[in-house]
Amino acid sequence: MLKIPNQLKNPFLFALLTLIASVSVIASDVPKDPLALELQYIHQKAKSGQPYYQAYLGIIYRIGYKNVVISYDKSLYWTKLSIEKNHPLALGNMGAIRLWEIDSTKDPKEKKKKSMEALHFYEDAHFNGLERLANYGDPIAADLLADYYFVSRLPSSHKLEKYLKIGVDKGYPRSLAALGVLQMTGEGGIQKDKKLGIFHIEKAAAQYLPEALLNLGHAYFRGDVVPQSKEKAMLLYREASRRGFSRADNVLKKIEEEGGSLTVGDQPPSNTRATPQPPVKPPTLTPTKPKAKATPEPQLTKITSSGDTASGWRTRAYKGDAIAQRQVGLMYWLGKGVEKDLGKAKYWLEKAAQQGDALAQKRLKLLNKIL
Repeated sequence: MLKIPNQLKNPFLFALLTLIASVSVIASDVPKDPLALELQYIHQKAKSGQPYYQAYLGIIYRIGYKNVVISYDKSLYWTKLSIEKNHPLALGNMGAIRLWEIDSTKDPKEKKKKSMEALHFYEDAHFNGLERLANYGDPIAADLLADYYFVSRLPSSHKLEKYLKIGVDKGYPRSLAALGVLQMTGEGGIQKDKKLGIFHIEKAAAQYLPEALLNLGHAYFRGDVVPQSKEKAMLLYREASRRGFSRADNVLKKIEEEGGSLTVGDQPPSNTRATPQPPVKPPTLTPTKPKAKATPEPQLTKITSSGDTASGWRTRAYKGDAIAQRQVGLMYWLGKGVEKDLGKAKYWLEKAAQQGDALAQKRLKLLNKIL
């Protein structure tokens, strides 16, 4: 019979040691500077079966990072391989892929279904260690976590800013582009600051990120902060299109249909996920340096519901609504809108699970491993 050391009989000490062990597993899996890695190296690691690199490759093909052409099929392929090992990066990226799929979905019911699937994947990523990975300093994980806090049913501008800043500070173009858009629009509870927004978008565009090229094109088309220049805007739109970004294709098509009119310039900056190719240099830009200040951004499909307040969900939960019971359980688990309390989280998830809610049953299994 296995003898348990006396020091491990203390539940608090045991929990602390478990947390340290989980952090060390994460640390061993994560490169110190994932942004500095060559694409070929990432490919080799992914092909050797390492889930972090498989997920990272899926993200690269989704956003068009490191000069790849955006590819839905390649992004999905590598993400699914990593999801088989339940890696949080892959689960988060699958949430982003579901939101990406909404762009080509016309049926409103299907759009809603994909939105909810996206939220569930983001939640799964969170429960499987995405936050620990982000707090470890990984910019890829932090960016996905910022997306989660933007699209969740109880959005958190504080957490959104905190995790975007991790990516921004390390120069991750996707976080820079997201930050720039939120600063341009003032969405997500982020303070509006167009000069700072353009500064961050320019930094992302300098790394040829398609969504940054598109949004910088919008700014030049409108003359928003930067001098109006249709020629520069078209160059940027075409470059984003060459890199496989379907939203840039749509913009170019609209301009052509409208005979080069500037109505496209009325469009707000947009956050995106799509596909790129080898570089034709965008116009050389000298960023307009703003006063030191920093705030973040992503723009995804907002996922909302009529009961999207802590009290609203609780009211429905007390009436026996299984979905609301599950949601209240998750709120207590994450401390979103209520004080974090794993005991109450378990109580409400059990209530929902007893009514046959499959997602609550799945979450409960994971929670029981932690408790």
